Amino acid sequence: MFLNEAQHVHLQINNTSGRGVTKAQKEVIRKLFDDGVTKPKHILSAFKARNLDPPSTVQLNRYLVNYRKKKYGGATINANDLIKWCEDRTEVPGNVDQPFVLSHRINIDQATKTSDLGIFLTTLRLLKIATKSSFVQTDSTYKLNWQGNLIIIFNCKNRA
Repeated sequence: MFLNEAQHVHLQINNTSGRGVTKAQKEVIRKLFDDGVTKPKHILSAFKARNLDPPSTVQLNRYLVNYRKKKYGGATINANDLIKWCEDRTEVPGNVDQPFVLSHRINIDQATKTSDLGIFLTTLRLLKIATKSSFVQTDSTYKLNWQGNLIIIFNCKNRA
């Protein structure tokens, strides 16, 4: 058994121990993020360009995850919130480039734990182009998904 008789003191009030991001670093990160500098490497470069002490990459990444979640909300959404989101965006806007939900189908079967999800987003300009098109291109790939749901993208063209 080992016995340590040294004094044990917790005096890490100003965060000088290297744990976490300091208040000053947080302010700089928030300012950079709000100015459009959102990538960790660019933020670290900005710290160095300003001759400031940067946080470690791990500290910065953890802080950015929490800051994004606080600023934009969580990255997941439940079925009821998704249905409400779709219903709130079904009105056709006056701007021809403003997206809206043309159709949506969200069915959740709790008994079998299966779901059927379909959301059709478009703009008035895209609908006008589609009426003049004779070809439809689609892309459905396992690489493009959102919360485990496959996403299908399609495009209309006049010629092949």
